[in-house]
Amino acid sequence: MIFPRLVPLAALLLVGCSETDQAEPPTPTERPASPPATAADTPTAAPSETPAASIAISKVEDLVGEYRVAGVDGLEIDLPHGITARIDDTGIIVTSGCVKLSWVWFFEGTSLVTEQLFPRESCGRELLPEEEAIVTAFNSADDIGRTPAGGIEFVGDGHSVLLFSQ
Repeated sequence: MIFPRLVPLAALLLVGCSETDQAEPPTPTERPASPPATAADTPTAAPSETPAASIAISKVEDLVGEYRVAGVDGLEIDLPHGITARIDDTGIIVTSGCVKLSWVWFFEGTSLVTEQLFPRESCGRELLPEEEAIVTAFNSADDIGRTPAGGIEFVGDGHSVLLFSQ
């Protein structure tokens, strides 16, 4: 007796599972985008390339910390290993794989002054282009500011290096 009562209920459940109620495949405009190009294909812009004002930094305590080097000269760094920077009250140490680079830094009035120390540490390999660009950017830096995204950007002579806290 219960069986005849379940037939209409089962029919309703089957209608609810029909193909007409299932989601249609995405139209060409809804398809997921192709995977992003790699750095070898096309350099990507780092957040620092967007034209936004930064807030000047002129106090030592605003710089001291551990950072990830995210970009140089407006381009994102995309290497198989991370590049880090440690800043204390007088020095900057950049580590990229087996290479360590270092600078002393200080403020002269409101201008930033950096002086590279030679050599720090190296495993004997040539510097990668990204590492060379970091050296150039730190060597020419005369100003420093905090970006709207919370990064710290060293700038000077048309070069820049962008750091984010770790």
